[in-house]
Amino acid sequence: MKYKQENTLTNKAPLHLVCDSAHDLFFQVLQAFSESEVVSSVRNSKSVGSFWGMVDRPTKELRYVTFVLENPRDRLINASYFLIEDIIPRTLLCTLSDEIDLQAIGFYNSRAFEFSDDGRTVSSNYGYRVRHLGNVDQIQEVIRQLQQDPNSRRAVIHIHAVGDSDIKYSPCIDSLHFLIRNGALECQSLWRSENAVTLLPINIFEFTMLQELIASELEIPVGRYVHTVTSLHYYLDEEKRLHRTLEELAMKPRPEPMGCMPYKSLREIELLRGFEKIARCHLDAGSDKFLELSDYWKNIADVITCAVVKKEKACFHNASIA
Repeated sequence: MKYKQENTLTNKAPLHLVCDSAHDLFFQVLQAFSESEVVSSVRNSKSVGSFWGMVDRPTKELRYVTFVLENPRDRLINASYFLIEDIIPRTLLCTLSDEIDLQAIGFYNSRAFEFSDDGRTVSSNYGYRVRHLGNVDQIQEVIRQLQQDPNSRRAVIHIHAVGDSDIKYSPCIDSLHFLIRNGALECQSLWRSENAVTLLPINIFEFTMLQELIASELEIPVGRYVHTVTSLHYYLDEEKRLHRTLEELAMKPRPEPMGCMPYKSLREIELLRGFEKIARCHLDAGSDKFLELSDYWKNIADVITCAVVKKEKACFHNASIA
């Protein structure tokens, strides 16, 4: 019996990278795509990967990839596409809290409206799944498990659910697994699919923030972050962006790590969420929320204020042109 010879790329060992910083990690990941293979476009009309079934979008793909970030607080990347005033609101609304309101999320990201099935919510938002999948606040459950048994291997947060293949915003992340080892909280995230050019740096930022948030409740340091992806890819129409980003990463110095998140920060997420709504909707009493925050979270609140001003200026500019 004759067998068809496989592409030699499929026989390469899966990529495994260990880095101290997200900046260096992102640079090495993008470099690795020089040995990736082209995969034909998906056809699903509910997938952004084909612009909802209207466009043929082949990708370059690396499969079964694992990255280890030794210092999760070193999560910042020095590149023009990685803008902290865009990433902080997403991290707060879409990962650290359970916001699903489309107007709130769409204020910062107009593309969010494409991902709603009902025109009102993004009910498969990561943070909502983290706190409500199976009617369980999985953050509190992980904290409880690890407080009761620091050696537990059962502290898992599930995000992807049965039936997600039939919705527009099918979560790209499957689950997060937390371990306390050597006195620090480690985390491994498992992904079915991820865009390396546009989403990988954002995802590393938001989920290391979630990891550190849980560590703050356990009052232990944050340990290494491990990120495993089945299909890591970028679209061929993003090739120029990839090369521009590589040039930037090679020239620019890596940023300093973020400071340590204060212990017991979980309560401050709700304060920050209240502050964000006040800033975005121009409500009163915003100063009260701000003053209750620790210095670490006040700095985050300042970034959110800048993000609101930036979006409002952009809307004014677009309206003037129209």
